[in-house]
Parts: sequence; structure tokens; C-alpha cells
Amino acid sequence: MSEKIDKNIEELIAKTMSHSTLESPSLDFTAHVMSQVEAVAKTSTTVYKPLISKKVWGLLFGFALVLVAFSVFGTQPESKNWFDTIDFSIFSNNKVTNAVSGFRFSQTTFYAILMCSVMLFIQVPLLKHYFNKRMEF
Repeated sequence: MSEKIDKNIEELIAKTMSHSTLESPSLDFTAHVMSQVEAVAKTSTTVYKPLISKKVWGLLFGFALVLVAFSVFGTQPESKNWFDTIDFSIFSNNKVTNAVSGFRFSQTTFYAILMCSVMLFIQVPLLKHYFNKRMEF
């Protein structure tokens, strides 16, 4: 039974093929297809764009270099600054501050913590904006 069905299908295919004409593509078919492939390949590639540009990295490096140079060469005797005008006695007269009163930060450590905090507060909004913009697509 299966051989009879296969024979009928082969006869049908042979009859159909004898009546149909051979189709050929146009002369510029390959060039047309390749131009479309190149256009799709160019638009779908992801171009690397750094979050922080080279100019900003240069400015940050320069600022850090100036800060280090100032802390090494520009230190002068302590003078009265604007922190001395604020009354912090509320913070110094309690049990917690008395317990940790012997613990002191150096000025360099204070500046390092300050710079890290500033960079954190700058980078969090930048990264949030970057990922929000990336999720829009």
C-alpha cells in the first residue's frame, strides 16, 4: 500500500515538474540580498559607549592629583575654619561619644571618605539614568 502511494506521489511530482518552467533570479539578486544583510548587520550592532567619558576621567584624575599635591605640599598650621563657628556640644556630651572619644581619623582618611561619598552620590544617579534608558527599548 505504501509503495502504491509513493508511486502516485512520484508521478504527481513528475507531472508538475514537466509543466512548470525554471525560474531564475534577477541579475542583481546577490548584490541586493547582500546590501540588505549589511544594512541589518550595521544597525543591530551595539556600539560601546563608556558611562564616564575620557574627558571626565581626565578631570577626575587631575582633581585627585591636585588634591594629593595640596595635601603633601600645601599643608599649613591649623587655622580657624567655618566648622569652629558651629556649636557641636550636643553631640559631644553623650555616652556614645565618650566611649569612642579616643578614636581619631587622620585628615587624609577624612578626605578619602569624603571623596568616596561624593563619587557614590554622583555615580548612583548616573547609573540609574543609564539603566532606565537601557530598559526603555
